[in-house]
Amino acid sequence: MATARELAGETLPPIRAVDDEVQTALRAAGDGWAALAPLIAAGRYRAVLPAARRLAETAADVPGPGNQLAGELLSLAVARCTTADELVARARTAGAVDRERLLDEALALVTDHAEASTLLARGRPGPAPTPPAAVRAHRDGRSILVSWGPSTTAGEVRYRVTRFADGVGRAVGVTAGNSLEDGGAPPGGAIPRYEVAAGVDGAWSTPAGTTEAGPGTGGPVALTGAPAGTAADALPPPVGLRWVDERLRWTWPAGCTEMMVVCRPDGPPTAVGDPRAQARKVTNTRYEIDGGVLLPSGRPLHVALFCCVRQAGRLAVATLAGARLRLEPGGDGAGG
Repeated sequence: MATARELAGETLPPIRAVDDEVQTALRAAGDGWAALAPLIAAGRYRAVLPAARRLAETAADVPGPGNQLAGELLSLAVARCTTADELVARARTAGAVDRERLLDEALALVTDHAEASTLLARGRPGPAPTPPAAVRAHRDGRSILVSWGPSTTAGEVRYRVTRFADGVGRAVGVTAGNSLEDGGAPPGGAIPRYEVAAGVDGAWSTPAGTTEAGPGTGGPVALTGAPAGTAADALPPPVGLRWVDERLRWTWPAGCTEMMVVCRPDGPPTAVGDPRAQARKVTNTRYEIDGGVLLPSGRPLHVALFCCVRQAGRLAVATLAGARLRLEPGGDGAGG
């Protein structure tokens, strides 16, 4: 397009129209890759398949993270789903020990393989574990982050997350962590209801769920019960939290690449999921690009920082604030 403008000596209407069309296609491709990122991170390749196929049809030459092309991602998703299907087919006629191993391998490849989850649950008798506690859900960019406190049952616990919308339940995924990003949730509007069941040796607990769905712009909704600590609570706290040049700034602790910034005008945020607060996840890269973090304009404003860490591609958020700041009208704020 630049060469066409140079040869024409000006931006003629036909050149401008094609340029606009190109830019629109590029933006749509960027949105498509952004929607795929949480699905890939969660290993939900059943959900990746149709989204990658659409992207391959409309933007085959626009690379995503790591310069991966849509066709390459589609091939990977097809290969994973095909292998998982083959493992499940073998598990149907296998003995108990091999059956369990094959189904575990299938779920390791495709976490949202519904048949593998169902067969695994049916094939492992045992006492039901205690359900997870404090199930929470809040919007995190284009996806919804579901988190919970761990089951108190000993052993290797896995958690199965289900989304309910319009009375229909849909599997989100299975994880050994205490949070899962749902990139397939409907954008905007009310946050759907989520249920999380804890599983040990094939026995699953009674699901614990979020309460009434909150508005799309609100904070998390949760059952009663305090959340347990996460891996992010082991990180050192951020230091030097301050308000400088209309930006919130701090020194990032080692090992922390993402931070939840939680703001509330009427008092200190009680938790990262405070329903009266606004929460925003910030990466250290975006922080450096923007020179800090912009905040809502109203004052007074109470701010709290919660460290985050990625474990096997999943986000763990600290349950305790690492630093706090109170911004007064016309002042630079007081930290703590």
